[in-house]
Amino acid sequence: MADYFPCPLGEVADEMKADKYTGMFPENVCSFCSSTPKDQARTDYDSTIKLFYASGNHGTWSLGTRYILKERPAVPRSREADNLRFLAEKTTIPVPKVEADWVDEKTGKQYLMISRIEGVTLDKLWICLKQEDKQRIAQQVAGYLQDLYELTFDPEEPIGDNSPQAPLLTDEKAWEIVSDSLRNVSDEVREKFRVHMPNDYLYTFTHGDPALHNIIIKDGNVAGIIGWESSRYRPVWFESVQIALGGRGIDKEWKRFLTKYTPEIPWAQDDKEWKSLLSEYMTAFPKAQRFFVAHLSRRIAPNSSYAEKALKKLDESYD
Repeated sequence: MADYFPCPLGEVADEMKADKYTGMFPENVCSFCSSTPKDQARTDYDSTIKLFYASGNHGTWSLGTRYILKERPAVPRSREADNLRFLAEKTTIPVPKVEADWVDEKTGKQYLMISRIEGVTLDKLWICLKQEDKQRIAQQVAGYLQDLYELTFDPEEPIGDNSPQAPLLTDEKAWEIVSDSLRNVSDEVREKFRVHMPNDYLYTFTHGDPALHNIIIKDGNVAGIIGWESSRYRPVWFESVQIALGGRGIDKEWKRFLTKYTPEIPWAQDDKEWKSLLSEYMTAFPKAQRFFVAHLSRRIAPNSSYAEKALKKLDESYD
């Protein structure tokens, strides 16, 4: 995979230079860099400002080798800058430094400029790593994620608009999400889920997406963790359960169930292996795990024997 998105018009301009084209230039304007083939054909300028990631309606640019610039719509407002400042103040987790952030009222865009952490993202290295290297990295990442357990939410503390506590995933909000996804089940089944919904846990700060592409490696060790835009306070079990489910690391029966009822996505195999390994070093929350195994199996294959078995397990006692 290329490190950067090439300008869509760049190849046209190169051909014009090589052929010493002197005719009419099509006035097509690149939506990334606002240049035309004519602009590119008549200059030897080679920019070090590159678009290297784009998804949906936001993009990420490298500014040389030292900085990253993120551009996204101002509404809804991203809290990534607030989260990074909060983490830099409260933890020793290696995160990018916020250099500047602002909203441009005329363009309706929000901008975030951060320092660039030296290294390579784990998704580009995974296939080449030895097992002992993968284990060491997983242990380091798990340690950082569990450092976040120290950042607990005080329900009595006022929540400001720029606070990492906002928005907070409360027990009530979590149940609303679960309940909405169970609209086609009987009242009896819904009530069983309501009774066993994990609650009364601490709220701790969470990353939310500890995938391979959000881990930066240098010299075989974790140099940085990025991708904090979806971070917020959630129940303490959230990160651990999310990782275990994503890695199919609950048990062999769960893995067989997912293999049978969900499609295998080739590019996602590395991330599944990563999360299965990472879950081995995370604190386990058996009650919450069993709840969400029952919940997901009911959503994926409601009439399967596994879904029924998982639902019955909710009535078992927990250590």
